[in-house]
Amino acid sequence: MVRNKYHLWRIIGLSLCTALLCYMLSGHYHLDDGPSYRNAKNFIDDASFDTGRTPIYPLLIAFIRLFCADPYLTYALIFIQIAIFLLSIPFFHRIVTELTHSGKISLYVTLLYACCPHIIYWNRCTLTESLSITGMVFFVYHVASYLRTNRTRHILSFHVILFLLIMLRPAFLYLLPAIMLFWIYGLIFLKRKRDFLKGAFLMTVTGLLLFFYAQNMLQKTGVFSLTTVSTINKYVFFRQNGLLDNIEPSSPVAFEVAGFRNMTVADELNVLRDKYGYSGIERFLALETKKNYGNYLSKVLINIQQNGRKLVFIPGGFREDDNSTVGEIILKAIVSVNLFFQHLYLFLFIYAPVLIILFQKHKERLTLPLFLWVIVCAHMTTIFLGSYGQYSRLTAPVYPLLILMFGQTACFFKVKLRNPFLLPK
Repeated sequence: MVRNKYHLWRIIGLSLCTALLCYMLSGHYHLDDGPSYRNAKNFIDDASFDTGRTPIYPLLIAFIRLFCADPYLTYALIFIQIAIFLLSIPFFHRIVTELTHSGKISLYVTLLYACCPHIIYWNRCTLTESLSITGMVFFVYHVASYLRTNRTRHILSFHVILFLLIMLRPAFLYLLPAIMLFWIYGLIFLKRKRDFLKGAFLMTVTGLLLFFYAQNMLQKTGVFSLTTVSTINKYVFFRQNGLLDNIEPSSPVAFEVAGFRNMTVADELNVLRDKYGYSGIERFLALETKKNYGNYLSKVLINIQQNGRKLVFIPGGFREDDNSTVGEIILKAIVSVNLFFQHLYLFLFIYAPVLIILFQKHKERLTLPLFLWVIVCAHMTTIFLGSYGQYSRLTAPVYPLLILMFGQTACFFKVKLRNPFLLPK
């Protein structure tokens, strides 16, 4: 145990060095979504709602802004994200130990998580990816701790984290049905009736809080949703995939869309929003989906086929006119080594036989692996159906779960690893 703690501290130190190296090579990185999070002072000034963003990340930025302004705000935010990531490493180690029951493999898998460029890269970005990754680790840790100890405080903890994750990133709404299935599974197979009632109560509280927030958004935008991003994403998907090229002008919005010529998608959305509001755009898209559901579904499948293999994000990519610094190019080269991460979604299929064998031979160890598999499946389904692209960035929050699945698969098939310098013989 003492030796494991010693090696875990070495892993944390190595992770810190990797994070600092990534930052020194390239500095912080801003994506298109960054400014919408940063311009959030209104949350502190008048407690108003931002229709485009849920409040957790803007509140964090606004809180930091109380103490320091740009450019120091960015440095402080990145420092906080790196610190939270380092804090998550021992929690990740506990989860993987719970899954593998192997000290050696758990340290290897923790090292993969702690020093993975595809995860560390997001700590230097002013986006929700970094906190989504670490938040998912804390969430799964408390679920695993509850399964091990059956303590109420872990039930409360992972429901609080569940709410925070959703308010950080609305795409995490899929966790609500996942948790409901978790409690139903516990009631039927684990016979935990009292815990089911506790979970049902906390789920109800979470659902009511989200309902009231969405109700406020309905009053502001006319759309019952946590943000307007889902409406925007759907319109962009329709436009990019030619679903709006030959529409019938059967409504004022459809007539307007049919008349658009030589305009960017952003300009089209601005015109439609100003004239009809998000509620009008949402009704138009719902009608078009209903009329052309088969064509819409085929475009979704084509989109998955074309983009599903590009699940690792390289900001800016490699272009002939790339004027990146030498450090940025080196970092891109590191991140582009996708031997493990290029086909992450394939683990959904590889992991299924592991679940089947666990069900047959070790039912008591099935709950957590099955829960991980359900979350990853739900996450991948959500991003492919709810977004028009950038799937690599949207996949980032489940990277830790896929690494956990990889570690358990390695242990399950009894992969014998050599002892490197880091691990005791």
